Amino acid sequence: MNSSPGICFSLLGRFCLYLGEREIPEAAFKSRKALSLLKLLAIKPKHQLHRDQAIDALWPELDPAAAAAQMYKSIHYIRKAFEATTVDLVPDELLVYKDETLKLTAPAEVHTDLDAFQHLAQEARRNKTLSSYQHAVASYTGDLLPADLYESWTEERRESARVQFLELLIALGQKHIDAGDFADAAEAFRRVLGIDPLDETAHQGLMRAFALQGNRSQALHQYKRCEEILAKELDTKPSAETVALLKTIREGKIQPAPQAAPKKAGTAKPASVLHKRSPMVGRQNELKMVATLLDHLTQGKGEVLLLQGMAGIGKTRLAQEIFYLAELRGYHPLMGSAYEQERELPYSPFVEALRLAINTSPQHAHLIPAELAAAIPELPSAPAPSAQTDAAAQSYLFAGLLRFLKVLADSTPVVMILEDLHFADNGTIKLFNYLARNAADFPLLLVGTCRSAEPEISTELTTLLAALNRGRLADTIFLQPLSEAEHQQLLQQSLEKGEVEAAFANEVFSFTEGNPLFAVEMVGQLKKAGEITLQDGVWRAGTITKPYLPPSLQVLLAQKWNGLSPKAQSLLQVVAVAGQQTNLNLLENILQLPSAEILDLLDETISVRLLKESGLTFSFVHPLFHEAVYQQMSQTRQRYLHGQVAKTLEVLYHNDAALPVEAIADHYLRSDNAKPAITYLIMAGDRASALYAHEIAINYYEQALKLNDGAHAAKLHESLGDQLGMLGKEQESAAHFEAAISGSEMADIRRLWRKAAYRYTLAGNLESAWRHLSEAIALAPATRDLEWVRLQYTLAHYHWQRNEFAEALEIARESLSVAEALGPDASGDAAKAYEMMALCCAPLGEWRHGLEYEAQRLSRVDLNRYLADVSDVHL
Repeated sequence: MNSSPGICFSLLGRFCLYLGEREIPEAAFKSRKALSLLKLLAIKPKHQLHRDQAIDALWPELDPAAAAAQMYKSIHYIRKAFEATTVDLVPDELLVYKDETLKLTAPAEVHTDLDAFQHLAQEARRNKTLSSYQHAVASYTGDLLPADLYESWTEERRESARVQFLELLIALGQKHIDAGDFADAAEAFRRVLGIDPLDETAHQGLMRAFALQGNRSQALHQYKRCEEILAKELDTKPSAETVALLKTIREGKIQPAPQAAPKKAGTAKPASVLHKRSPMVGRQNELKMVATLLDHLTQGKGEVLLLQGMAGIGKTRLAQEIFYLAELRGYHPLMGSAYEQERELPYSPFVEALRLAINTSPQHAHLIPAELAAAIPELPSAPAPSAQTDAAAQSYLFAGLLRFLKVLADSTPVVMILEDLHFADNGTIKLFNYLARNAADFPLLLVGTCRSAEPEISTELTTLLAALNRGRLADTIFLQPLSEAEHQQLLQQSLEKGEVEAAFANEVFSFTEGNPLFAVEMVGQLKKAGEITLQDGVWRAGTITKPYLPPSLQVLLAQKWNGLSPKAQSLLQVVAVAGQQTNLNLLENILQLPSAEILDLLDETISVRLLKESGLTFSFVHPLFHEAVYQQMSQTRQRYLHGQVAKTLEVLYHNDAALPVEAIADHYLRSDNAKPAITYLIMAGDRASALYAHEIAINYYEQALKLNDGAHAAKLHESLGDQLGMLGKEQESAAHFEAAISGSEMADIRRLWRKAAYRYTLAGNLESAWRHLSEAIALAPATRDLEWVRLQYTLAHYHWQRNEFAEALEIARESLSVAEALGPDASGDAAKAYEMMALCCAPLGEWRHGLEYEAQRLSRVDLNRYLADVSDVHL
């Protein structure tokens, strides 16, 4: 944790709060009004406000005394949330209440993205540079506190920030026009109109941007749209300035800005005649590099580029984009590909590229070497070339192709793209190397794509890659998987006509790990099968428990799988079932094979890139390989292996603190006998509870409850009640405590009545709370034990919620005296008693005593615990 933490708020577009390096979730505050009070402080200048301001904003309907009491409660809840997050700072020093003024403060100050945006906005207005406007606009990530849209105390600041943002966008659009970036200018003005369709200045800017782009008809259409919106919404007409701009555009007085033509480039083709394609997703850095290489061609300098990556990662898509960009510049793009089924056809990628060349420039066809021309059906038949393969004949062929490309490049730069070199014949590899060594002499961009670290890579290709790298003859792009955000954008592009639900996109990402081809194919199959639907403009799906495997992956897996020995296939099946717990010991116990033989089988699967070593365990190189192998098995085999894995893990980790209870529970649930899972589900729930992962603990307890035969019902219901209470789900929590009472021992029943009463008290259901308190009090023995102390605290809390502060104070004092007599075991309960006494003193006007009680509480409380036992979801 930061030694001098600050308080950091995200307020624009969402609410998020960090104290130092730790996030404080909204659920930690329990009280809605406490969270509102904190937000109100965050948006106030210097993060402070007078007591009366807070009351007027948040409790205007209450009388002064009641409003003040609720404000004190909210202050308490905020400090409790701070206390649960840091052990370095005293909560009272983070939220200070002094002289009827509330103030947020921290050693490293209080920071908000709203303040940062306003600072950048001031910088932009002062500097008036394009970059300063861009930074300011980028810092505005959404409207202020969107979850509090209808709270009156947010309206003024929200509207002020939004107006600032729109003014910045207008200025940014004008800066882009001044710089000649008309497309970026149009985007800025569109963003303004997306927020405020009535902004006439933005309509004018968009009209001017369209006209400067040469799109006169769209500029006139924008005026028409402006006219219609103003008439409909305001019953008025465009201003004289807008009408004057319309006249100027109609008369052709705004002409498109001239653009310099690239050196040695042919006439660029208009976008309307180029092949249609979707924008690239997530490859901005790669495209910048490609643009630089294409720029070099105008200087008469050649380049070599290698695109490498696993199957489906997007090498072909990027190659197509390079082809498109070359075509857009008026260059001469050529493309050919090697195919696995045509490995024996010599130079087939070059032949395919040359066929494309003569279709656009037939006048140079006579320069194509006879050995290659013979394989091009569009050319006249010629005598069959000599079958000799000596070095001299090959050098003539290579020199002839180089001569053809140089002549072609005399009129315009050439971009030659050769795909899937891992399937290419040796002659193609050697010819690629020859051209790469000569590319610098003329404007040729030679692009090759191939898979990396795959068994398909031949010795010749490995030698080529090493030679190009050693001689620094080529630039290389190793394509990485898409990020989650880029992956969602790709799905959006693929599905069209609607947004993609984030949960659905994340589910697909968990299987595809950012592989774009796998993602697009998988989603396409889900759509075709009706597993995803468009609802209210959003693509949604249920949980994808058995993903649709992309055909591309099925083919790739079949190639690898069919080459494996039967024992290696059996090993893969065990790994597919065992998952992340697969290690050598587990494989030995299940396969009943010697270690040396298992190591040989692992080497066999690793060599074909199906498995990888991950520390001391083994896993699939891609989760969809894992799923594909798992789905190939029959359900009977799956259940059998899950049972074997569960039993083996029990043996291997017997009496081990690292017992993987979660994995064992899951394997038993998937086996033929799910009953043994109950014990491990309870252990997993207890482990999650100890780590404050309450939602996870609840899930484990609920699974165990579904399997339970009655022996563990009371324990599971009580555990669920505890965890739900920690999440502020008071009614559900109380219901589980009530369910646990049946079949419990008398001492347990007393505790359960008390816990249910406490949760009903927090929920504001005081009638039910008193009914349960009465039952607990009736069962209380004469001995004042620890349970009696906790019952008294619950009773005090009940009176405090009823604003019966004097009664609550007296009961808390009595609870304290017994807790202190019980010694260290009741230290936490003594702290709670002091807390209740401090809370009661504030509304009773006993401020000095309240501060003394709070100091006593802090001296006893364990600041490392992550508990928030007091909550109020209604205030």
